[in-house]
Amino acid sequence: MVKEKRPMVVYLKETKLQVVDDCVIRLLWSSEPVGYSYRPSVGTFSGILCFWDVYEVEVWSTLSLEHILVI
Repeated sequence: MVKEKRPMVVYLKETKLQVVDDCVIRLLWSSEPVGYSYRPSVGTFSGILCFWDVYEVEVWSTLSLEHILVI
């Protein structure tokens, strides 16, 4: 659905992912340039992932804290 609708920003919580890399993002996004930030899960709990279209969204910085992802 993300590839079809092409939103500017996608936010996913409870991802259960401990590691997010370019390969994971490419599965969710198209081949266009994309920025992303994530907070890894702890075991099978939580996990936050946010990715965005770099042509539409200017991100100055990201910060991953306990239970929080600041972009």
